Amino acid sequence: MKKFLFYFSILFFSTASAQTNIYHPFPDSNAVWNVSFVTPWACPWQIDLVENYSYVLSGDTTINNTVYNKINVPFVQANCTGGPHSSGYAGCIRQDTSLRQVYFIWRNDTVEKLLYDFNWEPGDTVTGCLVSYWNCISVLTISAIDSIIIDSSYRKRWHVVDHLLTNVATFIEGIGSAQGLLESICPMIDGPIPSLMCFQQNGQSVYPNPNAQCNTIVSVQEHEILNNEAGIFLSPNPFDTELDFHFSTELNTTAHLVIFNSMGAVVLDKTMRLENQTFNLSTLPHGIYLVSINSDTETWSQKILKLQ
Repeated sequence: MKKFLFYFSILFFSTASAQTNIYHPFPDSNAVWNVSFVTPWACPWQIDLVENYSYVLSGDTTINNTVYNKINVPFVQANCTGGPHSSGYAGCIRQDTSLRQVYFIWRNDTVEKLLYDFNWEPGDTVTGCLVSYWNCISVLTISAIDSIIIDSSYRKRWHVVDHLLTNVATFIEGIGSAQGLLESICPMIDGPIPSLMCFQQNGQSVYPNPNAQCNTIVSVQEHEILNNEAGIFLSPNPFDTELDFHFSTELNTTAHLVIFNSMGAVVLDKTMRLENQTFNLSTLPHGIYLVSINSDTETWSQKILKLQ
């Protein structure tokens, strides 16, 4: 029996290693990244500004004799005006699969910048437009590389830390940053909190929950479905150790719960039922967090404050 387990372990890790050596390129069509961007106290009466929007690959364009895939934002859902995002053309993207690198050109620009380098090794400094365009004051480095199972196969995942060794972002092969396709990974205390709510390819949800819908955001009504159906309310807020999830209508379904800290790092990621329940969050440091719930219908987000 021990000999069997030994050979099984060798086979398992050999298979996993072989799968992670298979490069998963970025899509060049039929892909959608849904992003939530929360700016604390940016609305009147110190209410958080919440913007939800989709990045959609939509055709090709040629710049400097090079073909790029265009990225458009069909619609921006927002709970108040004055946010930094708008619908329309966002820029264009291309990839070099031989170098395992992805490049991007912002709208109203013609110079490409490095977006992702899937050859980064632990200890490498993160460069490119996700840091340079946002004037990062911290040096961000790759702390570790592991793998994650997506769509029945292993994909490499890169972990990014700042100078305090705080995890600020993760990159996933073929998908991009867990903070959003084009969103800055620079740590900003009490600043905007971007997060990739879901990614779909060829009409199928791929990340983070393959069983949930990942519809392109095209109207305000879609964003309101979950709020209207479930009537989600979190209390107390601010809280000390426990956070109660209240639903005016308990739905007989599950949803994907993710909690981000103020740097955009994931501190809790699990599946939950849409019913009244309490979570013990005593191990979290005090500070501002973003709670995101992604159901089969839509995404709901709210900022919370932990006191101790």
